[in-house]
Amino acid sequence: MRYSAPGVVKLFGEHAVVYRKLAVGAAVPFYAHADVTTSNEPEPMLAVKLSDLHQTISFNETDLVEIHSLYSNKKDYGSFVDALAPRYGNDLVGYGVIAARLHAEGINVLGKEVTISADEQLKSGGLGSGAACSVAFTVALIGRTGRLDDEKAIDIAREGDRTRNKRPDTGAIDASTSYRGGIVTYKEGLGSHREEFGWPTHLVLIDTGPKTGTSAVLGNVQKIDQTEREVIMRRIEQECAIPGFKALRDGDHWKVGELMSNDHSLLRDMLGVSSDKLDAAVVAALQAGALGAKMSGGGRGGYAVAVSDTPMELGQALRERGFNVKTVEVAARGAKASLRSVSRA
Repeated sequence: MRYSAPGVVKLFGEHAVVYRKLAVGAAVPFYAHADVTTSNEPEPMLAVKLSDLHQTISFNETDLVEIHSLYSNKKDYGSFVDALAPRYGNDLVGYGVIAARLHAEGINVLGKEVTISADEQLKSGGLGSGAACSVAFTVALIGRTGRLDDEKAIDIAREGDRTRNKRPDTGAIDASTSYRGGIVTYKEGLGSHREEFGWPTHLVLIDTGPKTGTSAVLGNVQKIDQTEREVIMRRIEQECAIPGFKALRDGDHWKVGELMSNDHSLLRDMLGVSSDKLDAAVVAALQAGALGAKMSGGGRGGYAVAVSDTPMELGQALRERGFNVKTVEVAARGAKASLRSVSRA
């Protein structure tokens, strides 16, 4: 049985969402996959295979109980991950934590072999590939039981980003959007919501090349004076994310584009998380007729995202200028839909 979760771009509020502010994400149709088969091991085990990294590990019930005990008693994510990494490997710790939390919720995760892979377009980075893999894995283990509510499933799936970045506050908008599909809002304390906006139906994605790891970028942002950082995050929310959400709700295309560009300016000038290539992509998109454009995600490389009433023409214009462009529909189908289709079978 295959379970799939889409990649994600951020329309508003990345970085600020880590500091309890509103963010808006959109799912894109490049997928992570979790293929589940029955394990043939004599002892009930959960085997996890990362096919793209050629890594495999197995967890038995004792392992899962031990991981959950360490998780429940952790002082911080850094020391918690460091304690598990020598045994399970940095790339596989998150999957063990996800499995341990599901096991503690009464989900039967043993006796299964889960192989995780990703579409080629997702592997390049910058589209929430890590979150998509974690969401696909989580949904695959929930499977036919369907006994967890959405917010609990999303929170458990976030353990992939939390363990990867060694921070408890990461992965919210990525996991929520990948799980729900479409355009999703998230704010700490309010949870996530799939929004039924009529636009944008298409996004223009501009690949600027490899990106700096999210944890490194977050670490640099953390070094900004706390008071100054809070002012910046509040500005991103109040000047971009909240009015951007309202413009999306009201169908004001021009305003959405303007606010996306403003969001990019704040991320570039106030947080320093853009790059020359991202800035060049944003400028080129605006010159080619985009209503708005911005970096997406952690920054320092990866993707810029642009919106337009004529996305195909915009994409072609950017290709003619030498940019690596993908014009895509917003992915309406999130991992939750994969879960529902199995539950109905």
